[in-house]
Parts: sequence; C-alpha cells; structure tokens
Amino acid sequence: MSKAKVLNAASFEEMKNQSGYYLIDLWAEWCPPCKAMSPVIDSLSQDADLNSITFFKCDVDDQTEIADFFSVSSIPTFLLIKSKGDGSLNLTTDIIKKIVGTKSPFDFKIALKSAINQ
Repeated sequence: MSKAKVLNAASFEEMKNQSGYYLIDLWAEWCPPCKAMSPVIDSLSQDADLNSITFFKCDVDDQTEIADFFSVSSIPTFLLIKSKGDGSLNLTTDIIKKIVGTKSPFDFKIALKSAINQ
C-alpha cells in the first residue's frame, strides 16, 4: 500500500506551509510510463530510508493549475522539493531534484537520497 497522498489545491497549500522534503509525482492516467512508475513510487513511499520525504501524486489532467505552476511539459515528472514552510515556493531554489521519465527503483532511490544529503 502506498503512503503517497493526492496533491490538490488544498494539500499543495498545506505543503508550502510546512517545512520538509516533498516528492511530487506529476502523472496522467493515459500515460504508459506514468503507469510503469506508479508501483515504484508506491514502494519508495514506504521505504524507511526515505521516511523524511512526504510523497504526493498529482494527476495533471485533474490538477491543471498545479501542472501549470510547475510548467510541466513531459510526464511523468518528479519534483523533489525542500519546503521552507513559509507559504512560498521558489521554483529555482526549492526544487532540489527534477526527474523526467522512467528510472529503475534503485536509481530513483539513489537520486533522492543524494539530493537530500547535499
């Protein structure tokens, strides 16, 4: 069972108002690579080594304002964000890792751990 939460307008505002690490999986139902990555994200969301990250899934067709905010042009797109908790989100400094497309579970985990430890 996934620990990933659904990202919508309300949870997006909550995320910006709480400090911490957040991974946003921007996906669509019709996207085969998105479907391929879904179990990877579900598994990583339960990984004890990544428990400092809160995982979110955001359907870009349902949440167009969020997709537009991040200027998503390809999916799946994964954004690792370090929120300051002050209600703002700077696209240049607060996104500490961006991954577009598919990645193996091992490579994805290493990329996330590396970004957090920098």
